[in-house]
Amino acid sequence: MEKLTVNKALDIAKDVALAEDVKNSEIADTLNGQSGEDIAVARLPISNSAVATRDMLSYTDLVLRDDVREHGSFKMDGTVFHHTNPYSWKVVDMVTLMKWITSVDDKSTVIADLCALVGGSFVPSLRGMDSIATRRGMSKETARDTFLFKEFKDDGKLLIIHTEQGNTPVWANKMKEGKRYDTVA
Repeated sequence: MEKLTVNKALDIAKDVALAEDVKNSEIADTLNGQSGEDIAVARLPISNSAVATRDMLSYTDLVLRDDVREHGSFKMDGTVFHHTNPYSWKVVDMVTLMKWITSVDDKSTVIADLCALVGGSFVPSLRGMDSIATRRGMSKETARDTFLFKEFKDDGKLLIIHTEQGNTPVWANKMKEGKRYDTVA
């Protein structure tokens, strides 16, 4: 395999942008059939070119945001460029909110109100749940297993672990350079 440089990766990105599917592009031809190690070597300049284009896009968006803020929104090729100040709601006083929600005598109303407040997709803070479980004499694992479940996606995700960082898993630090880790074991 020829050495992939950042410039070559950027050239291939043009091909990918014009292809209907990345599987029908030059990068697929380059990577298919390669070993994991060769793909990892090819990934480095691809990653660097992705960082470069992300940085360019970020800077472009900042300059464009300032222009739109000053001169107004516009539409080009079916895309509207508009400025807005995003916001998110924050709780002023959590204790007061909880007292207000639980201030009714009917326990079923309190539970219904709490469910409405947290919504159907609510997942509790694991640290908070662990703390409550410990305070109530239950192991955190039992509390998690009782009230929560892990929903796994169909396809796995590639993790890129930099072993120089302090939060590296022990098994990753113990790996020998160039050796494969058996994930089945």
